[in-house]
Amino acid sequence: MELLLIRHADALQGSGLGVERSLDPAISDKGHAQSIELASWLSEVDVAALFTSPALRAVETCSYTAVELGLFATVISDAHEYISVASRDAGCNCEELAARFPFLNKPEVVSDAGWWPSRRRETESELFARVERVRLHITQAILSRFQNERVVLFSHSVFIRRLVLHLLPMLTTANPRPLGPLANTGVVQIRFWPEGPALDYYNCRPSCEVVDQ
Repeated sequence: MELLLIRHADALQGSGLGVERSLDPAISDKGHAQSIELASWLSEVDVAALFTSPALRAVETCSYTAVELGLFATVISDAHEYISVASRDAGCNCEELAARFPFLNKPEVVSDAGWWPSRRRETESELFARVERVRLHITQAILSRFQNERVVLFSHSVFIRRLVLHLLPMLTTANPRPLGPLANTGVVQIRFWPEGPALDYYNCRPSCEVVDQ
């Protein structure tokens, strides 16, 4: 299986620093253009399944690819960004997501109160546990279903970096420097071989070529 981890397109409000911020900004005009380019790029390769964070900016980015490829997408509720500061809102709830994005498989896993109902800052231990749950979901449920296919997960910079290190812990040993930040619509490709996963590339842009091997 090939796993493409893709950061969402440019959002109206970055994660930033502050006492409170909007948890769930939409993508900007620039982000819409980036999403169109990304969808066109992904239409040139065989994609079997789409997965997305419940955050609005990730779902909106995913929407262009879903329409382009004629695929439904599945929400992985744990794949949202690290909540580094308290939020004034709780994010879209399951009904809002289903109503706005008909290409989504029913996102029952998202709370009726929103995907981050506590609105508080997330602890490092909570982030670690959440990333580990997604790693297990990928290496067990998703890998068993899409062994010889390519799947895409739309997520966020910090979360993707942590997930890569959970999937490929040898990177920390081989290179003690942390992985750099991902650009908007930056792509990470991990290939799952019988002997284990391997990193093909990190922070590729949609103009890069995905080579089938």
